[in-house]
Amino acid sequence: MANSTKNTNKQHPVPDVFAESVVEKTQLVWVNSTIVENESDFRHILKELYKLIRRVSFFEQIDQCVRFLADVPNEKAIVAVSNAFGQDMIPQIHSMIQVDTIYLLGDIQAPSEQWIKEWPKIKGQYSSVTSVFEAIQRVNKQYNQNSIPISFMPIMQSGSTHNIDELDPSFMYTQLFKNTLVQMEHSRQSVDDFVAFCRDKFRHNASALCVIDEFERGYRSDQALYWYTRFPFIYGPLNRCLRLL
Repeated sequence: MANSTKNTNKQHPVPDVFAESVVEKTQLVWVNSTIVENESDFRHILKELYKLIRRVSFFEQIDQCVRFLADVPNEKAIVAVSNAFGQDMIPQIHSMIQVDTIYLLGDIQAPSEQWIKEWPKIKGQYSSVTSVFEAIQRVNKQYNQNSIPISFMPIMQSGSTHNIDELDPSFMYTQLFKNTLVQMEHSRQSVDDFVAFCRDKFRHNASALCVIDEFERGYRSDQALYWYTRFPFIYGPLNRCLRLL
């Protein structure tokens, strides 16, 4: 009887390090735009929001917003709603799976703390557009800093006699990979190919596309640290890549 060979190799999908983060793939739904019209710095805040969130939608009526949310069941939504609308609207949307987080906005007509506790998706009450933006920023920062612990050595089973002085193959391959990256030479064509790739990945993000244009015009290798900090164009994808090593 012929010996059968069982293939024990497992193929794992390669993660897309340019995939959107939790915040990037979430939309912001703002209910009662008259509140934000009084904010002198609202345009600046809105510009900054678009760096974190791909879509921001405004509504002045509850029923319009509820219908909108019902039509996008597969998209996570952060809802910022004024206190004036909150007690009528939140009971209608709280059970929607697409509603991830709710922020209450305003100084007047604030609901009681007891009422707020009945709706766990309410994550806070804020007095200004700026404070809501800062809350969203914190969520995004926490995501980017929540790096997966990196270990190049396999977890030791109880009672294992594995010699800890032996180098694990994954560690050696990782070092070889890093050394290869450092020693690679890149031509202008490499930059052009990278720019084309990023334009396709961020084609729906106007803010990122502006940064990509700037990168194409002014990139120099001695400015690597500067470009690393230009989230989401470099910072986010590179951090996600480093977590996978």
